[in-house]
Order: sequence, then structure tokens, then C-alpha cells
Amino acid sequence: MPPSHDMRFDARTHTYWHGDIQVPGATSILKNCGLVDDRWFTEESAEKGNRVHKVIENYVSFGLDSAPEDLAGYLEAYKKFEKSEPFKVEASELLLFHSQLFYAGTGDLFGEYDGDLTYIDVKSGVKCREHAWQSAGYAEAFRHETGRNVKRRFGLHLRADGKYSLVPHNGISDLAIFLAAATVEKAKRGLI
Repeated sequence: MPPSHDMRFDARTHTYWHGDIQVPGATSILKNCGLVDDRWFTEESAEKGNRVHKVIENYVSFGLDSAPEDLAGYLEAYKKFEKSEPFKVEASELLLFHSQLFYAGTGDLFGEYDGDLTYIDVKSGVKCREHAWQSAGYAEAFRHETGRNVKRRFGLHLRADGKYSLVPHNGISDLAIFLAAATVEKAKRGLI
């Protein structure tokens, strides 16, 4: 499922670009509107999250069944999820761009869960309310690009001890909150 846009992601600065124009990411939009609780955020936790995502991407996309010792539990947790849940991956780490609302993001896992098109956001830290709003933004960008409506969204929380929890993101206001934040961000940039 190749992207239908001219976007690039700079992993070093964790920024998205459309040509030479920086595009806000879904998480930064929520943060800029004061909707992200970053009490738990540290550079170390962010780096760990990036490393966990890479291990899961390598496993899902390339079948690499190994991880550094400090991340082995997270991979084990993902494998337990894979064996226990009716989810089939179609795409992982998908670069998304919503040209009308002018935001980007990287969607972790798109696929089918019990026959429904589903988005799963992989997390390795604490559970936060904004995760559901973020996943709604990714699902909306996916719909904008592909014309396919995501029916279900989840947060997949992986733990170092090899356990996981699958948290439904089904709040009736999730998308409205994200769209409001995206619209405010667009207005702040003078694009409205």
C-alpha cells in the first residue's frame, strides 16, 4: 500500500515534510492545542518507543524474530497479541498525509480485525486519553488517502515483561476532538 503523496519523514528530527514545507504531525497538533499529558515524557522514553516500533516493524514487515535484550519482552508481547487476537496486518509504519487538513503521521498497523478494517496504534508507555484522539487522526488520514473507512481502532500496549493489553479506541468524540485540534493548528499557521 504505497503512499499517494510526496511526503517524507525525517527520523532524526521527527518531522514531516511535503517538499520543503514542514507539515505538523498528529501528535504535535494535539500537543500544540494543550491536549497531550506529557508528564511521563522523557527523551529516554521517546527513544525506547522508537526502538520498540522498529523491532515490531522489522518483525511484521521482514520476519526478523529478534530484538536487543532490553526490548525482547516487547517483541514477545507482540507475538502473544498476534497469536491471541484475530488481526491480520495489511500495512505497517504507513506514512500518511491529509492534504485538506494539512497534517501527517505514521500509522503503526492497518489490517483486518474480525473482518473489519482496523487501525492499531502500538504503545510501549503509559496509557493516555490522547492516544484515542491520535488514532482517530491516523484513521481519518488513511480514509482521506484511500477512501476506505477504518471501522475499529485500538491501542496495543506492549510491556517489557512480555504482556500486552488491547485498549479499544471507540470514544464517540475522538475524531471530533482531533479534527478540532487540526483545524486550530491550520488556523494558527494562517492556512484558513
